Amino acid sequence: DESLGVSLQALAQLRRADAIHEVSRSLLRAWYDWQRDREVVALWRAQRDVVQQLVGMASKRVRAGDAARIDQLNQEAALAQVDAELSLAQAREAASRAALSQQLPTSLDAAPALQAPSASDLPTGGTEPWVTQLQASSHEARLAQLEAEQAAARAKRVALDQRDRKSTRLNSSHGYI
Repeated sequence: DESLGVSLQALAQLRRADAIHEVSRSLLRAWYDWQRDREVVALWRAQRDVVQQLVGMASKRVRAGDAARIDQLNQEAALAQVDAELSLAQAREAASRAALSQQLPTSLDAAPALQAPSASDLPTGGTEPWVTQLQASSHEARLAQLEAEQAAARAKRVALDQRDRKSTRLNSSHGYI
């Protein structure tokens, strides 16, 4: 009974830790989605600046008689396409920011920008240490192990109860009780 109780307590603690882990994963996914969308907006803004410069250069060339008006119209069409993509990217960024804000009730104005991982962040010595660490810290694997231990403890308890009942019946039929 004691081992069953310990098993149930460990299982409850692990389920709590797993729930926290899943919420953390969801929050992290939402944060990365927002960060990615912010970077996409920044890239489209930079692209817009470049295309605006090309429109300005084409306009000057047309005024100088060095280029046809069609060149300027092509650059203006490219600018319109970039503006459309920028608007879509901004809408996606706003949506991912709103999704994150629902999960994280704090200001997102001071959020750090994404940075590339350093060499020290990358795995060394092959993948085996990483796989071992992931398996050891896996809530799902530990949860399955504890559920199996709990089932074994219950089975043992049932077997002991059946043995005791059988023993009691045998003793009472022989007049020992």
